[in-house]
Amino acid sequence: MVGSLESLFDQIFDYAGMFPPARLSMDDTVTEYMEQFRGRHVSMLGRLVVPSIRLPEFADYLENTTLEIEIPTVVIGQGSNTYDQWGSVLEEDAKLMTSFINRVGDLAGISAYEIRLPNHDHTERCLKDLGAFSEIDVFVETPISDGLEDSMAAIAVTEWIGAKARTGGLTADAFPTPEQLARFLHSAMSVDIPFKLTAGLHHPFPVRDSETGGNMHGFVNVLTACALSVGYDLSRNEMAQVLKDRESSHWRIRNDGFDWGDTSIGMEEIEAVRDVFVAIGSCSIEEPVSDLQELGWLV
Repeated sequence: MVGSLESLFDQIFDYAGMFPPARLSMDDTVTEYMEQFRGRHVSMLGRLVVPSIRLPEFADYLENTTLEIEIPTVVIGQGSNTYDQWGSVLEEDAKLMTSFINRVGDLAGISAYEIRLPNHDHTERCLKDLGAFSEIDVFVETPISDGLEDSMAAIAVTEWIGAKARTGGLTADAFPTPEQLARFLHSAMSVDIPFKLTAGLHHPFPVRDSETGGNMHGFVNVLTACALSVGYDLSRNEMAQVLKDRESSHWRIRNDGFDWGDTSIGMEEIEAVRDVFVAIGSCSIEEPVSDLQELGWLV
């Protein structure tokens, strides 16, 4: 892998094999994670993603299995539909995480906690309630809807919480349009907060998902749009145009950067993007790697 791609894809994929559509068992998920860890493209592998309610099962597994590494772990909170439920969800997740750490913290350290905001109505109160989790990375999943920009500004004020957006799911309407995704990306980049994306980013460039009929976004497009935003201060509409580009021939990879059409991106922009674009949660590592190999970007 050339130098620019090493930097662009460094630990880009947090592995979420337990989540749909893969829905792997605990054993299969950890086995796949370890296989990727031993593979030639381990540099692209980030952390293991585990739902909070499955932490006891994960602890049982670890206590009965010998692994060669301490697995860096991201915990996904249970989420709530109203602010009234929010506090009890955080309390239960905190208890599950504390119990897990006490049992097997030396085998799988929890490095991040991610949870969905109920809505944009109580963002500041929700963020304040997350103070108990401040010793690890925290990302709040934000709806791409009215109030998004206000919530992102509130996240920026904390100076330690990041944002997260969902880019796919089990139905066609779970995939945001390029304009919607560009809205999230532009907002996150504008206030300079760390962010993650999750679901539906299995392929480098946009494709139609055969199972749902939804339009899947390309992870190369997303990274390119953000890099161009750093270097050229793209508008939201301009970022959406980058997200729509399905032609891999429009990209030219160099050791010290890459070109999209007539526009060049250097290592400075790549590094700046990866400072804030933390990772992509994905239930597949093999698909992205296989596609990049077909393009000749990986061997």
